[in-house]
Amino acid sequence: MNLVPDAFQDLFHDSTINAFAVIATVTPNGIPVTTPIWFLADEDTILFSAALNSVKHHNIQANPSVSLCVMTENNHVRYVEVRGQVTEITREGWSEFSRRIKQKYPGGEDPSNTTPPNTAIFKVTPSKVFAFDYS
Repeated sequence: MNLVPDAFQDLFHDSTINAFAVIATVTPNGIPVTTPIWFLADEDTILFSAALNSVKHHNIQANPSVSLCVMTENNHVRYVEVRGQVTEITREGWSEFSRRIKQKYPGGEDPSNTTPPNTAIFKVTPSKVFAFDYS
């Protein structure tokens, strides 16, 4: 993840299985909503999946601005906040996304070559990153 300081890159590696994010979206009438998610990171985007009838999707359609707080299960005082926009919602690439998620989060659903009905991959393009370590 290009914008993340080197000392925090580990939070974004596929091998960091206990890393998760809390995503914040905003309802059309301005109420913030947060949800924990599993995620993947590429050089310049963060990927997660969600149902196309979910509150997340509804909120993102109205306002694509999101914030993600990325941390590990065992250290909540070392984290990265990523602010950005959902720049793409796609059903393409599910096989690779599914394979990587299963490797990162053992115990998740078996990888699938077919996108589940009513599900998509959301791509977040970061614009600002803030890193904190209070440990």
